[in-house]
Amino acid sequence: MQLTGQHTTMGTQPIPSISITNANSGGWFQSNGSGGIASVGSSGFGNVGIQSLDDLLGHTHYKKYEIYEFDDDVLAISCAWKRLRDATPGDFSHNRLTDKTLFNSVNSEDREFAKIIRDHYSKKLMMLTLKGTQLTSFRKDLNIFIHGDSNRATDELSPLIYRLPEFYEYDIKLEEIKLSLEDRPNKTKLEKYHGKQISFTLSPITSVKKHNKRMKVMEYWFKEKSNTPVLIQLDPKNPLLHIWDALFTSEKVLQISGLPFIKHMDDFEYLSIKNFKLAKI
Repeated sequence: MQLTGQHTTMGTQPIPSISITNANSGGWFQSNGSGGIASVGSSGFGNVGIQSLDDLLGHTHYKKYEIYEFDDDVLAISCAWKRLRDATPGDFSHNRLTDKTLFNSVNSEDREFAKIIRDHYSKKLMMLTLKGTQLTSFRKDLNIFIHGDSNRATDELSPLIYRLPEFYEYDIKLEEIKLSLEDRPNKTKLEKYHGKQISFTLSPITSVKKHNKRMKVMEYWFKEKSNTPVLIQLDPKNPLLHIWDALFTSEKVLQISGLPFIKHMDDFEYLSIKNFKLAKI
């Protein structure tokens, strides 16, 4: 969809002149009253479409997609949005990727960041494919977006595009954790811990925010004396989080007891501790 089209009038009310490619079923085309495009629904772009007879009849044997065409790299726009969110936490003046103020805010650093993110995921997806790893539906969508036209995107990909800069930062943090634990035990050696109440002596590595559609948590990564990676997750709204953060950043070793379970992310196995208690410092 070209968002910078001319405006025409119908009666006394201005309406935006835009081209729609394969209009989204069940969507609505609306004006915001000043000739702009109104946001409808919860997508990052806003549901903009024209309801057809096929939509009203409720056909389910095919899907129709809106194509949004931007004047800039849509991922660079997302990077600009993240930069603005980080600079002014709690500011919700931007609520969709089609906001004109976001277009005007994109700079060369945002465009370069977008290139770095694309290169990172292009290589990562290639390596996963070479290893024979079955791609999840999310990664299939990511593959389509990363290797597609950088100025075009479908409405259904808007949540992925919105979060991708955050996902990239999480991935980089995770890679740093892996590199610091090159001699970590394999899954077989971790079996002795699985599901057993154990007291650990843990050294803090780093903390990272994880935010996706399923969860929003703070992750605290440790290593055990045998270089076993250990994860503790906490709710970011926990009222005692500031005390935990102070301990995590100031102490070289923490004595923690809890119930560990083996988890994995691709070929990275680690222990996730549930119902933990801080024994002593």
